[in-house]
Amino acid sequence: MKEACRVLGVSPSGYYEYLKRPKPSASTEEKETLKAIKKVYYREKGTYGSKRISKALKADGQIVNHKRVARLMKEANLKATVRL
Repeated sequence: MKEACRVLGVSPSGYYEYLKRPKPSASTEEKETLKAIKKVYYREKGTYGSKRISKALKADGQIVNHKRVARLMKEANLKATVRL
């Protein structure tokens, strides 16, 4: 570890302090996107996955990549269910 810190030009104590820091909170853009995702998700009774939600948002004028929608859904613990 000492060698890696030396190469990177940081102190070992500074590196370990960095690891303990909390992750930054989501940006306001991501919060707004998640709000829109939840709106579509609950409107469709939880049956839409990331690709369908992405298409629904595009139809509403908000273009979001399905991979980003999938990541935000996973972070919010939203999962599509099978229709019966």
